[in-house]
Amino acid sequence: MKRQLNILFWVLTMPILAFGQVEDTLLQPKLILNDTSIINKTNLKVYLLFDIRDYPTVIDGLLIPEYVEYVQICQEDFLTICYDNIKLKISSTGFYKCEKNENICIQPKIKINEFGTNMDYKELKNEDVKIICKVGKKSFKTRFGKIEVNRQIGCMDTGKNPLRILHSRKTLQFNDIGNLMFFEFDGDNDKKTELYIVNFFTCGGRLEIYRIDDK
Repeated sequence: MKRQLNILFWVLTMPILAFGQVEDTLLQPKLILNDTSIINKTNLKVYLLFDIRDYPTVIDGLLIPEYVEYVQICQEDFLTICYDNIKLKISSTGFYKCEKNENICIQPKIKINEFGTNMDYKELKNEDVKIICKVGKKSFKTRFGKIEVNRQIGCMDTGKNPLRILHSRKTLQFNDIGNLMFFEFDGDNDKKTELYIVNFFTCGGRLEIYRIDDK
């Protein structure tokens, strides 16, 4: 009987021990159907994993707008997506929101594709600054087909980077994309990668994370 109780205790506490924090929250993916910003003509499934607007900051009864200055993708015990003091973990048991974020970020071995304002700055001899715009389309090959990112200029902290996926001669289009990060990763350990898309608007108070798969 004692052995059975020990096993039950181990099973019930396993998620807490695995992630190390009682505050870890398992998030439920939301299946996204066609709307004005995401137009899916493929058989791929699009899930919204996280939307920062679902977790507003309230101080003294006032709603404080979010400010997403940067997003980091790190490889610790799990692949993590970090911003401010929040860490989001991708694991075989799901997608977790964690309240504690240590200041250690080990770069993952997977390829991270990233697009921001699409502007570089070059200092000139007369102390002027030349703005170099990097616009136009860039293409990438993935397990899900070809990805095309249409780089455009937005504002000083957020670019415009709508993308589309060409899959089996049909398209999946993301129209409302600001600063963009995307990567392939086998989060559920089934030997097949999923495609993750991180979309954020720095001053606009937006951060969304999507997962795309064909399962």
